[in-house]
Amino acid sequence: MQVKLVTLFNDEYHAGFVCTAVNTCYGQQHAVPIEAVVLSRDEMEVLCEGRHFAWGKVALLRWIFAVEEDHGLAKSGAAATLGIHLSISARDKLAAPGGWLVWLDADLMVVDHTRHISQLLDGGKDLVLGEDMADLDWLNTGLVACNTSSLWVRALWARVWHESASKFHQDEFWDQSGLCDCLARWGEHDFQPAVVGGHRTNASPKPGGRPWFSWQGGPWRKETEHVSVLSASSWQTNNPRCAQFAFHAAGMKDKARCCRWLLESGAVRGLPETSAVADAAARVATMNNDVAVAASWDAAFHCLRANLNASHGKQWPWAWPAVQQQQWPHERQVSESECHEWRGRSPGVCKAGNPKGVWGSLETLKLQLGEVMVKSVDAAPIRISDLPPVSPPFCSVMAVRLWEIIDYARGFPSQSNTALCHIDIARQWRTDWKPWQKTSQPSKRLIQQQRFQWPKALAGLALAPNITDANLEIAPPGAVRRTHQPAHAHMGWILWQLEGQQQVVLLLPGKQLPTGPPLDCFQSAYNPWEDARAEVLTRVLQRGEALLVPAGWWVSTRTIEASLALFAPLGIDPIPAPIVRPSEELATEAANMALALGAHRFLVKCMRTGSGKHTPAHGCCNAVCSYELFC
Repeated sequence: MQVKLVTLFNDEYHAGFVCTAVNTCYGQQHAVPIEAVVLSRDEMEVLCEGRHFAWGKVALLRWIFAVEEDHGLAKSGAAATLGIHLSISARDKLAAPGGWLVWLDADLMVVDHTRHISQLLDGGKDLVLGEDMADLDWLNTGLVACNTSSLWVRALWARVWHESASKFHQDEFWDQSGLCDCLARWGEHDFQPAVVGGHRTNASPKPGGRPWFSWQGGPWRKETEHVSVLSASSWQTNNPRCAQFAFHAAGMKDKARCCRWLLESGAVRGLPETSAVADAAARVATMNNDVAVAASWDAAFHCLRANLNASHGKQWPWAWPAVQQQQWPHERQVSESECHEWRGRSPGVCKAGNPKGVWGSLETLKLQLGEVMVKSVDAAPIRISDLPPVSPPFCSVMAVRLWEIIDYARGFPSQSNTALCHIDIARQWRTDWKPWQKTSQPSKRLIQQQRFQWPKALAGLALAPNITDANLEIAPPGAVRRTHQPAHAHMGWILWQLEGQQQVVLLLPGKQLPTGPPLDCFQSAYNPWEDARAEVLTRVLQRGEALLVPAGWWVSTRTIEASLALFAPLGIDPIPAPIVRPSEELATEAANMALALGAHRFLVKCMRTGSGKHTPAHGCCNAVCSYELFC
């Protein structure tokens, strides 16, 4: 897929030079050419024909696509100014069918240089852009991708230039409000904005419809007849903590200073080495021969090189804390074997590969099943001894959208979910999701469309993994699964690492671990991660590796990178969980309590629905109950 970038700004706009220097490095790293057109203030006035300078992008795109129906183009401000800076051959290359032309606002810079923008352009639509960061317009035109093979998109910009309401030529929010207004008036299917240019419209919301904006609980990806609209955090946003691909300094008072700070702090991920920056600077120098403009480019790339050195080795400032592999003096490594050779006598690791289709990565899960509601927990496995949370949300189990917890695991907090809005190492949420068990009808249909197949490497196991009881866990770095015996200690199990890394600790089945009340006998309060002298069997699972473990082994895990892993019991459970008799100590304690009570009766309080006009100030309360049953 051929992708080209284009931007335009005036020579007094300092943020434009800084951002374009960063974006040029991004383009060079991914073999994506960029054209940066820098005009004087007088040329910008001619180009925009009396409109706000934000209309420069529409004028440029109108001139690049140059459709025959645009009869006024030859005498336009675009024709008078752009041909001097951008040759006809360069224009034709930008508009060539068979790829994407991506517009970048001059105050927007790509902050994830490890990711090719083409990964965000799948979907078959003519235009890709993001939702607005405030409920002032449904769309934001800071980053716009145009499918150059689409006749609709080639004619779009001339139509927007000619048919937009004149009030948006100078009034907020200029070209983006003009685009939203045009799409609504043209009857773009599924595009009926409730607000345009900061003013409410007469559009009626669909009965039972969801909010438009993802940060208000709406979907992360919306689609109309011609347009794909991505969430602000996924595409471009002015919140640097949530910027997954691009940061847009919209609304910032000192844009250049803000962008320089992001560079210095390490917020731009995957920047190239200093030598590559020098190559990018030489590339830009050929675009503009003006002495003043050349000096501004030199200053921008000097700033980039200086901040690159200052940020060298820095972690992304809002990421989860880095997690390292833990080592113990008396540890042993889990041995490797071929999957079909495992006989269930001792734990082993084999190369299982990755599943095909949607289940193989966090990105494909987000794209295909992102709106599915999944169960998430703040500790695993859940224990009845866990104290109630003292801060919101006041519960340990919540239903969240799959795409939100995927973003959260990667280090991008949610803007709409109270459970996932903080990167808090003391309280880490992860999924406790069994996709192939009974679920709601819409989710069931979505999941059934994405067929799951075990890889051939696992086909030779004596006991096949049970997909019905399989748990798909998505967890952030540092998340610990507490010590327990999976499958009630009487079934073997498999842990298949699909993405990321996690370290596993195994303890012998016969090892005596503290399991006293109120824990059940398959859970333990023992924490091997805090015991420097622990004697453990351990392994760091890499993507595609599967850990096979016989019944009865104790296990605890800790993620090192954002993790996608599948846990499944081996075989079908033919035996119910054994009835566990209380220990002698507990039985004695219960007998003494019964003697002390004598003839006293237990007080039973029945809870019933309240009545009256006033509801309590607090909508819910937490109750923790621990009990032992003796016969």
